[in-house]
Amino acid sequence: MRAVPDDLLHCAQRILICSVAASTLFCTSCRFFKSSSNPQFSQSDVLAQTDPQDQFALSPDGKLAVHFGTGIWPTQHFDGKTLQFFSVNPPKQVASIRLNNDPQTYPGLGARDRLQFCDHGKYLLALEDPAIVDVVDTNQFQLRTPISLKAAEEAIRAEALKKPKGYLYGAGYLTFAACAANSPLAAFFVGNQAIHLGDIEVFNLETGSEIPGFDGLGSPEELAGLAVAPDGSSLALLNGVVLPITNSFDTGRDTVTVIDVASHSIGKRFFVESEAMFQYDPIDYAGDHALVIQLNKFRPYRPGEVLGAEGEESSIHIFDIATGSEIGSITAPQASRFSLLGVSADGKVVLTYAEKWRQCIFCKRYSNEYTVTDARFTLWDRNTGAVIAEDPAVRLVHLSCPWLTIMGSCTPSDEGPDLALDQSGNAVIASWITGNQPISVFTLRPSVIDKNG
Repeated sequence: MRAVPDDLLHCAQRILICSVAASTLFCTSCRFFKSSSNPQFSQSDVLAQTDPQDQFALSPDGKLAVHFGTGIWPTQHFDGKTLQFFSVNPPKQVASIRLNNDPQTYPGLGARDRLQFCDHGKYLLALEDPAIVDVVDTNQFQLRTPISLKAAEEAIRAEALKKPKGYLYGAGYLTFAACAANSPLAAFFVGNQAIHLGDIEVFNLETGSEIPGFDGLGSPEELAGLAVAPDGSSLALLNGVVLPITNSFDTGRDTVTVIDVASHSIGKRFFVESEAMFQYDPIDYAGDHALVIQLNKFRPYRPGEVLGAEGEESSIHIFDIATGSEIGSITAPQASRFSLLGVSADGKVVLTYAEKWRQCIFCKRYSNEYTVTDARFTLWDRNTGAVIAEDPAVRLVHLSCPWLTIMGSCTPSDEGPDLALDQSGNAVIASWITGNQPISVFTLRPSVIDKNG
């Protein structure tokens, strides 16, 4: 066999190196990971890869994970119609169900809200269609009779047509959904906030029937969140400023309304103060008699900072429903981002996620580029405010920009996971919205559970 000349070999090596460099340079979705060992949590990757915006949930005992693959481009690993159920330990698929949804349309709900376990985990709500809510019997892994919201959505259209140019707005749509952890009660808010129309629809999941009598009890104006008490005895709505604004405003518009389910009446109304916009659905029950709410305020400028780098500071506040008074809080003043992501059914454990950023306004050719320097989730004791457990460092996905991106149209960033807490407060499920990532479940180790009761 003839030997390859050195100059030809060197040329081939240079071509290979350049090819790899070029593929990295022009890659619009290259991913880089940060991970670490975790002394407080055991980790189980129940699914190896996902599509963008996949949905996920964790059963009340943290032993069963459910996944819905959207089938969204560019990955398209799934068909956009199938629910998959996985045991967490060992990680393996145990069942699958095909839904009634249209894979080309999606409701306007967040990832943590579109799959929800209800009534001790007996039922799973799958909100993957704008007008139909699939209800899954998790004992038999079978679909029950779905809940239709079509009539409520068309009622919004009829009301809109009574307004000037109401034909421009169309039907209503599902904006918020929640169900009771220990009861078959589920609540949905259907409306059109652009024209201040909407109402609550309440259903009994066991019978599949609607519970009438809630008309006019919930305001659609600047509705920021909906929650259902674990025992199904009450509903809570948070109305406030949910869009960025530049002028002064009345913080009294940030209103909490608690509706008594048995009497079909407003049981309590009180005000909270959040200077800055709310995140999506920042309210949850902490047990049956308290509410946990994330409030945001504008961070004052501090000398030495880059102006505008970190504009908001978030904190978690616990309110007694009977009095409307604050009874506790959780803060992370050094965090650039601090979010409420869940509360256990008994109200004792609160899940938060925090990031610290290194950010500048004019970095190279990009505007407002930032890098996450620290990211972790934390489980808190709601009663004492003490940390139960903290993840050392979550996996981050670096989102780069195409080489030919026009200035300002893309901002490189580090994406943290979307997280949800199981109802026992002992496990956390994580997924990354960009897709092509695993779905991971972090379960508290027995020594940590024993220490914290």
